Amino acid sequence: MKAAVNNGAEVDAAMCISSDKRNVHIGELGTLRPTVNFANYFTAPAGYVWGPRAIPDYQFVYIVEGEASFEFAGQTLELRPGHCIFYGPHTPHRLAASPRGPLTLSSVHFSWDAESAAPVSPVSHIRECSQQELLKPTPAYTVHAEGAGDVELWPFYDVQGLEGHLCAWRANFCIRKPVSSSSCAAICCSWSERSSGFSATSGFAPSASAAKSPPP
Repeated sequence: MKAAVNNGAEVDAAMCISSDKRNVHIGELGTLRPTVNFANYFTAPAGYVWGPRAIPDYQFVYIVEGEASFEFAGQTLELRPGHCIFYGPHTPHRLAASPRGPLTLSSVHFSWDAESAAPVSPVSHIRECSQQELLKPTPAYTVHAEGAGDVELWPFYDVQGLEGHLCAWRANFCIRKPVSSSSCAAICCSWSERSSGFSATSGFAPSASAAKSPPP
């Protein structure tokens, strides 16, 4: 699988981050206690921009309809329906809906390992970033899976049919029922095994200059 970047070239999706970049090891997959902090599903107007910013937790963003661009680590990913991005607090980023039309997406903010299942809203801890910070290298995220060793969680996935999973997570969050750790861990491992990734990571939040912003 190939991922398009801002200069029109293609990058081998299986390419790994080089060893001179930071590595964030999340922990043992079987012992993690993931908790959803914020989940949503909405449509943003054409041209809407989130960032540049950095988030305090981790996030999956899944494109349902429309097109968007995602800037991080000096690169730009062009996103289409079925594309999903994953990033954490270590990645300044900027997400922009295409000026050609509205963007429908689903996103999940979560913590990988929390003592309490109670959600902690990330909104008040989102940090504005400079354009220069978007050029900085980003870390690779890994988890240790029994029988597989350390598995890298890619920042980009091309996976169809996730909308139902993400809508279920949103419903669980809205009625204050935490998502089970087995559900969260299983979908992460499944993506890493069957999808192609573009190595680097990032986050996503509303622009401070927007008068009325869709949820982060």
